[in-house]
Amino acid sequence: MSSEDLDPMEMCRSFDQLRQEHERTLLAEAHRNDAALKEFMQRCAAAKTLAVRYLFRRLRSVAALQTRIREQGQNKSVIREALATQKVAIADLEHVEQMPAAYVLACLLMEFARQWWSCEWVDRLIDRCGG
Repeated sequence: MSSEDLDPMEMCRSFDQLRQEHERTLLAEAHRNDAALKEFMQRCAAAKTLAVRYLFRRLRSVAALQTRIREQGQNKSVIREALATQKVAIADLEHVEQMPAAYVLACLLMEFARQWWSCEWVDRLIDRCGG
């Protein structure tokens, strides 16, 4: 090893050149990386914004559908109650419809019984009177 190889000033100069070269290349690369990261983060933010907007639209749509489903359930209950009321009313009407036939039958039976009792009564009266 020669003394020239170990000259501290030369070593400092070479380290300084090496440092400056590294600073230039590393700083330039760091700036490029920063720019790329910034662009990537902006694209991510834009994608997130779109995704959030889509999500909120879908959530509003789901909420509207849930409201409609709940309303349909309530309408179904109202219609079911109205149907039950109508069934009772129809049963009453059918009963009333059958009533005249029942009255006619009852009247006929009553008339028949009257006639039978009348004949029987007249027969008894005739028998008592000596006829």
